[in-house]
Amino acid sequence: MRTRSYLAGVSLWNDEAALAGNLLAKPISALFAPLDVGQIAPIGFCLVEWVCIQVLGNNELSLRLIPFAAGVAVLPLAFLFSLRTVGPFCAVLCLAQLAVIPEAIHHANNMKPYSLDLAIAIGLMLLAWGDGSVVCSRKRLLWLAFFGSIASWFSFSAVFVLFGIGAVVMIRCTLKEHWRGLGLFLGISLVWIFSFWVQYQFLQSQTKDLYLLNFWERYFMPFPPFVPGDAAFFSDVLMRVFKTPLWTLGARGAAVFFLVGCILIWKRNRQLLAMILLPLILNLVVSGFHKYPFGERLLLYGVLNLYIPIAVFLEWIWRRKWRVGWLRYAAILLIVLNLAKPTVEAARCLVYPIRIEEMKPVVAYLADQHESDDTFLVHNPAYITFSYYQNRFNIAPASVKVSGAITPQTLNNITEELSSLTGRVWLVFGHAKKLGGTDYEKAFLNEARKRGQLIDQRIHTGASTYLFHFLEKRGHTYFLLRELTMQKIRCDPFFPYRLSRQNRAV
Repeated sequence: MRTRSYLAGVSLWNDEAALAGNLLAKPISALFAPLDVGQIAPIGFCLVEWVCIQVLGNNELSLRLIPFAAGVAVLPLAFLFSLRTVGPFCAVLCLAQLAVIPEAIHHANNMKPYSLDLAIAIGLMLLAWGDGSVVCSRKRLLWLAFFGSIASWFSFSAVFVLFGIGAVVMIRCTLKEHWRGLGLFLGISLVWIFSFWVQYQFLQSQTKDLYLLNFWERYFMPFPPFVPGDAAFFSDVLMRVFKTPLWTLGARGAAVFFLVGCILIWKRNRQLLAMILLPLILNLVVSGFHKYPFGERLLLYGVLNLYIPIAVFLEWIWRRKWRVGWLRYAAILLIVLNLAKPTVEAARCLVYPIRIEEMKPVVAYLADQHESDDTFLVHNPAYITFSYYQNRFNIAPASVKVSGAITPQTLNNITEELSSLTGRVWLVFGHAKKLGGTDYEKAFLNEARKRGQLIDQRIHTGASTYLFHFLEKRGHTYFLLRELTMQKIRCDPFFPYRLSRQNRAV
């Protein structure tokens, strides 16, 4: 399913095009500074993507190669970690869930670091876990020091995972009175902190970016927590994580399974429970300080952490000796129901890969059909994607205008923008053509039909273009006189023939 989506080569959507535009427009040294157009990504991820573009070219396959490789690597890593920690039954359940959840498939073919977040999180936990507990050997700790110091440069969420690993290792070394290992690990922790601090110095201005803060506002925990008026966050956002990105059957039921599974793990292996819960707890606390949201794709790194307790609960139902024998088969029913919806959604990807904004075929059509004196009026939310493909298909930037009608309050600008254009005009829209209940595409088309003739159109998933021919430029007086004349004609059909030659010229 991941390979099918990757090889389909679907168009980049808005966020992907914005990140790709940064990598194409900047030299490699500029990637250590904050990115433009509201984008933020780990510096190491940007550097690797920049290298892929230089070596493999500027195309969808090269841009998505790293997320795809990480998305494929997630499956064996998740199976091995689950096998070591909770046994083969749960390992198969975790593998099945990760294999089919649409979030994991989609982000494995999305030029963003979320798929890499998940692979790095599982890889670090797998490296830290030995036979039934976290490792304290000098060799394994040195490997953790090396990979942990690199991980935060490729994944922001790796900081949370390293916190969980570090807390468990320090507690175990203290309880076992392994003072030499504790001293070594304290040094390793300083290396991790320094590595993270260096990258944070480059990007800390973006933690105060108003656009990003407003965009993710609903995923920041109210602080201080547990204020009665803010209970909606805990009842809505925390429940939503079992739907997105985990895709379980029911959010509230899955939350109960998760809590019961945590209790079962507490009785078996408290180190494991601490290592899978502490990253999520720290993420939740940090969200209260508006530093990192808790939810949606930013929580993809914790999918396995969320599902392991659920898998443990399902195994417990299956293996428990019930007085009523058929109750053990409830586990099979729950497994089937839990996997049914994501499996159907994922199987659909084999036939219809996920497409958000198919701007590439639209711009390819424009490059083939447009004439030298044509004008392109691009709806503002579509401009980032359009400009990325505009450069690839060599459409002259001088003929491109960007519409300022992006809010309901600016819809009146459409009349002024269209009245200033003459000749052949292409209207271009992206997947954000309907925002906040307002259909901007419909508003543009209604006004354009009043002023010109529709000649051609091209519509794809999430992107479209329409070719109009507008007459010569005329001022507001002309349109007012035309409207008055049409009203007179409705009352007197012979009115145009009674006009003097001078009035007709006017």
